[in-house]
Amino acid sequence: MDPFLLFFCILPLAAVISICLQIWYSDKVDQAIGRWQNQHGYTFLDRERKRIWSGPFMATRSSYVYTIRVLDRTGHERAGWIRCNPTQVEVAWEDES
Repeated sequence: MDPFLLFFCILPLAAVISICLQIWYSDKVDQAIGRWQNQHGYTFLDRERKRIWSGPFMATRSSYVYTIRVLDRTGHERAGWIRCNPTQVEVAWEDES
């Protein structure tokens, strides 16, 4: 097979696979955040993903960082940061830093 043709067949396939894996990973992170939210009884008022650095956390290839505002079970609003991957969620609150 012509190397030029092979390159232009493999490149789009690799891009599609990469995009699918990113979507799958993002979905797993969202599920982990949902479990954390339900476990602690929070309602999200705002959640924004940060690409590099936010608060005490730095985003990496394997973890996402979000700034958050939540409402707890007693109706108190809290703000902070979440760093998470599909298996772990770490939280830092503004009022505790």
